[in-house]
Amino acid sequence: MLLARRGRNPMAWTGILPVWIGLILFSSTSLAGEVSDAAFTRLVAAHIRRYDIFDLYHRWHVYFLAEKTVHLTLFIVLAIVLWRSLPNGPWRFGVVLLCGSLVGCCSELVQCLFPDRDPAVRDVLINAAGTAIGAAIGFFYTRPQRRSAVRMLS
Repeated sequence: MLLARRGRNPMAWTGILPVWIGLILFSSTSLAGEVSDAAFTRLVAAHIRRYDIFDLYHRWHVYFLAEKTVHLTLFIVLAIVLWRSLPNGPWRFGVVLLCGSLVGCCSELVQCLFPDRDPAVRDVLINAAGTAIGAAIGFFYTRPQRRSAVRMLS
């Protein structure tokens, strides 16, 4: 009961999980790629290009970094949602890594269905890294809650 009050309701997180996985899989489609490319191009043209006198946009591969940051963010959030939806157990970290890696592989395989998308092993590794970061955040975030819950019950 105490944990439910502190936001540890696994059923609520379990409801978010298919929506987030759907978002990840949708992000692998051509439509999502076109929309995000157009939005990023407008953002750069409106706010960055006019101040970029040294052409750092092309030299530092800003687009590549932004695209991979989206990968990391999607999978960090996926791992946190997975972490919160699973019950406590010593196996939880491994299950989160396995599930996140499987979703990452599926995400890249979905890109094979679209001719203008390019699946890459590099992206699978980035997705797995994002999952590991999210699982670590989940692990370290829930540790103090468990200690304080035990103190409050004693």
